[in-house]
Amino acid sequence: MVSELTKFILITSIPLTALANNSEDVASNGSNEVIEVVGQRKKILESTGSAHLIDEDKLKQYRYSDINRILQTVPGVYLQEEDGFGLRPNIGLRGAHPHRSRKVVILEDGELIGPAPYAAPAAYYFPNTANIQSIEVFKGPATIPYGPNNVGGAVNLLTAELPLDNQANMEVSAGSYDLFRSKFTTGLRQNDASLILTMSQIESSGFKTLENGGNTGFKKRSILAKTGYESSFAGAEHELIAKFGYSDEVSHETYLGLTDKDFQQDAFQRYAASQLDKMQWSHKQFMLRDTMDFGSTLLTATIYHNRFFRNWTKFDRFGNDQVSARDILLNPTGTNVTYLELLKGLRDSESPTGFDAIWLSNNERSYVSEGVALQFSTDVYRTANHSQSLHLGLRFHRDQIERDHTTDSYQMRSKTLIRDVTPRQLTTANTDRGEAISGWARYEITTPQWLIRPGVRTEFVQLNRNDESTANEDRERHDTIVAPGIGIGYRLSAQQLLIAGAYEGFTLPSPGESEEIKSEQSYNYEIGWRYYPLPLQIELIGFLSDYKNILGTCSFSSGCSADNLDRNFSGGQALIYGFEGILANRFSLGNGSYVPVSLNYTWNQAQFTDTVASSNPEWGVGTIQKGDPLPYIPRYQISLAVAWQNAQWELASTTKFTGKAVDQAIAQDQRTIAAHQVSDLSATYFFTNWELFAKVDNVTDEVYVVSYRPFGARPGKARSFELGVGAKL
Repeated sequence: MVSELTKFILITSIPLTALANNSEDVASNGSNEVIEVVGQRKKILESTGSAHLIDEDKLKQYRYSDINRILQTVPGVYLQEEDGFGLRPNIGLRGAHPHRSRKVVILEDGELIGPAPYAAPAAYYFPNTANIQSIEVFKGPATIPYGPNNVGGAVNLLTAELPLDNQANMEVSAGSYDLFRSKFTTGLRQNDASLILTMSQIESSGFKTLENGGNTGFKKRSILAKTGYESSFAGAEHELIAKFGYSDEVSHETYLGLTDKDFQQDAFQRYAASQLDKMQWSHKQFMLRDTMDFGSTLLTATIYHNRFFRNWTKFDRFGNDQVSARDILLNPTGTNVTYLELLKGLRDSESPTGFDAIWLSNNERSYVSEGVALQFSTDVYRTANHSQSLHLGLRFHRDQIERDHTTDSYQMRSKTLIRDVTPRQLTTANTDRGEAISGWARYEITTPQWLIRPGVRTEFVQLNRNDESTANEDRERHDTIVAPGIGIGYRLSAQQLLIAGAYEGFTLPSPGESEEIKSEQSYNYEIGWRYYPLPLQIELIGFLSDYKNILGTCSFSSGCSADNLDRNFSGGQALIYGFEGILANRFSLGNGSYVPVSLNYTWNQAQFTDTVASSNPEWGVGTIQKGDPLPYIPRYQISLAVAWQNAQWELASTTKFTGKAVDQAIAQDQRTIAAHQVSDLSATYFFTNWELFAKVDNVTDEVYVVSYRPFGARPGKARSFELGVGAKL
């Protein structure tokens, strides 16, 4: 019941680069039906911006639960690892700072999924990868339909399609560090009605160790239900979809890292002061969507509502708030030795009100995000060789975050934290709200040689802060954004396309900022060549992002104190430019055996082009000099994936080479995150409706630093093994 216009819109207005099997099939989830257009190679070729697809087969190949490992195969994606399991990912695109993914639009089934995308865009919540069937990554002019903070790009997570028949699937596995993972999916189809239900759980005791034997792992649960109904009325074919979801997590994670010396001796140890650190959160979601196909026009209306609650208890500071835990771990000499011994539990605290009390923060936050979104597409003109179409989007959105942060004082006694008599202190109590009317438009012109797609995005935003802990701090600000862009393609042949594009990206300031603080603004350009005589794929794209006003945002995870929480800092101008490349092929060995190979390469130069004073811990405190690097952006990244496949076996390996990066721009106390290489292996054996699989992450047991923020060195995931079974029931 999908019209030709629907197919055209779904395939050409959401252009994707298939990275998985190098097949000639193009799949899209735009209507929650499987749409396969066999032999339509040009549909992949005709993207006028940078866009990539990680499809279901690729996700299943490695069965990753860590979004960082999933996204490592996409060029231009930068990942600042944190906990080794991908619980709270930090994603950046084309040099945009990856911290808390605040400069990337995170979507689920095309709708905003961040806890509060306008009022508090730091993504402490990320959807469960067990619910994800495929992932789209958009950069360059392909980002125009997505906002608000699109300076880096957009990542769209697509959940399972509605079934065409009755089905049931299960997968259970166990592995290192008491890993247990399960997933059960049931699909029902009755005439025009359908339902799919996914329940999943993953838990681990963690790969880090506390001397008292405490838990350093996590447990996550998720249930997602999606139901659909197809009908015809009012002159249109309708597909009505409702989605309901609940998920929660308890994780014994910490921001407290190690000194370099302790990291070299045992990278996976944790100090005694982190023994009570624990994150707890729950997430509820609802979405209702009606897709109306009028034959020459497609209209989609969506209502969405998300609620997120979290409380993170974690090490905060010492009773002597003049000392910095970061400085203690970077420079463990002199008087810092005393505080380091307290962190390790080698020294006891002396008194409840003394300098050596250890304070833990309880960062409790509640979020709401909801809205109504409309999308409209129609043919303006169409012949066999020439077409023009108009695509429009409109969203009414509101979100908010309520912060209730307190701190408690503890004494270190015989390597154990004991609550003392000091009363609990209130540190932050405020509510930030965001309301927005956003819209986008794109006009598409297609001729035998030219693809021309101009577009524009607009945002009308009101941000409010109501501060209950500080008098006279209520604030309101209004921002109006008009961001144009264009993508152009020129066909050199049926398999070759030259592309060029430009668009304006932006990041909104925080609600607590006065209107003197301007939005982050960047002008982004790309030019490239795409050659797809499938199964061979070659793509070369150069990009440049010219930041007129780069913003940094203070957060606990970057080392900020409570009085600067969510404060914005301007770093003046910055320049990011680089190159992305894809080389992939699928070799036939005969007898039904194939060897797909994919090589992705990213090189970039990311630096400040102004000399400015900085009080932002994320960049370093002092003076940023012209030419200083942007933090956590490696100069190069290389990903190599090789597999061997036949009807019964699939063996696959992926290796990620990551160049060195720095943890802050300012040279004083700057730490280098060394280059490292991580390889993963997987094997699957298929028989009847069953499959056995085994995987090894970090095969060579590489020990490497992923972050020095906010306190000391923290490691990537240690080598781990997993063995499991899956079945179609």
